[in-house]
Amino acid sequence: MAIPEGLLSYLWVAATAVLVPTVFGLGLVRGLGLAAHEGHRVHIAFAWLVGQFATAALTAGWLASGKPIPGPMLVGVTLVIGLFGLFAFRNRGADAAAVTALVSRNRLDWLVGAATAVVVAVLVLECLAANADPIRLGDEADIWAAKAKAFYAAPGLDLQLGLSMVQAADYPNLSPLLQVFAFAGSGRVLHFESRLPVQCFGIALLLLLSAACQRRAHPLLAMAAVVACSATLGTANVTRLYADTALAFATLATVEALLRWREGGGAVWWRLACCGAAAMLATKNEGAMLLLVVFAATAGWCWFARAAEQPRVRAADVAWLGLPMATYALHQVFLQAFALRNAMLDASTAGGRGMFTRIVDQASTHAGPVLAWFGKMAIDPVPHRLLPLLFVVAVTAALATGGRRSLREPSALLFAIVFGGIGGYMLVFVGAQEPLDWRLPTAAARTVQHLVPLAALGVAMTIWPRRSTPTAA
Repeated sequence: MAIPEGLLSYLWVAATAVLVPTVFGLGLVRGLGLAAHEGHRVHIAFAWLVGQFATAALTAGWLASGKPIPGPMLVGVTLVIGLFGLFAFRNRGADAAAVTALVSRNRLDWLVGAATAVVVAVLVLECLAANADPIRLGDEADIWAAKAKAFYAAPGLDLQLGLSMVQAADYPNLSPLLQVFAFAGSGRVLHFESRLPVQCFGIALLLLLSAACQRRAHPLLAMAAVVACSATLGTANVTRLYADTALAFATLATVEALLRWREGGGAVWWRLACCGAAAMLATKNEGAMLLLVVFAATAGWCWFARAAEQPRVRAADVAWLGLPMATYALHQVFLQAFALRNAMLDASTAGGRGMFTRIVDQASTHAGPVLAWFGKMAIDPVPHRLLPLLFVVAVTAALATGGRRSLREPSALLFAIVFGGIGGYMLVFVGAQEPLDWRLPTAAARTVQHLVPLAALGVAMTIWPRRSTPTAA
């Protein structure tokens, strides 16, 4: 069965590649223990994260086993699993002893939801406009869509041959697999509709950022942070098949889950943090570096800000660390199976010099231009609306007024992650093989965008923190 092109195809892909994975994710997060009182925005955002990651895993298994069932049946199986989870775990909530207390609403909370609705509507319109243009140019065609087509065409087309025609075929496979799921549901390769599941990561990001800001900052500043961050998403090509918005969303979801876990939200947040970590690794190669920064900063901050009652990871939940570990290991197996190399890390592609060797060798010539470029970018309002710079100013003021005590606030953790990640990216540019006058303009702003949502959240909760937890968002 193949759905014909046109409006019917668009609606069909929206149903099969957007709605079905969302239902799938809702069933899964309910099974993980996400309580109803956490609110619609949180549920939809984490359902999207978990549902699309699990959908990609199912799709990979479907491809690896030789497509044993028709594509529409794969979509049907996914929907049935999601509905079963919703029904089977409809009364399940977070651990009774770990439910976060709820307090009265702020009378301005509605502003955050209203602002979120507006920016999501604007994003939807931008995506619809972008989809008038078929996938035919740039990285979205040469990397992400090309890889999806190679996967879907196998075994009719030898996958080794197909991947040889894909630029940067070593990139992680979440985006291509989500496109394959859209192909499978429609019974044919798609030429613009397959952007839909990738574009929706921008919507999920705004929903989760909105909920996180409303939980931790005054509604007026929370609203401003969401609007400002929404204006930066174009830097990551949110309306195209680029995976940068997906990585920014997965990073935000991982950090937000870790914060809620430490606040006493229960084991469900630890599980969701592990799901987010796996999704970070599955989106882009940069996810591995960011994940190291996130967990190193979180471990250090938890030790420094040790509270009377630190959350504990139960023995049964340690196994959830296996999810990101397995994600990384399986991708390495994929790379070995098809002899694919990461050009940035493989020493054989740079005259025998690995990344760390290049950083040391090129520091004298590259460090200055990289530092100057990032400095100019920090004071340019266009790519990131000055959010990283405002975060520096806010944290500096907090240190001046609060002293050492301010380092125990969650905003200190966000600061360590944001600027640890930016510092890591700067080192990568110092060790770049390509000329900096090409690499910096094409990638610097886009990579910093991975951390801008965290900077927006950090600015809001540092300048005007909310000392009590609001009702569901």
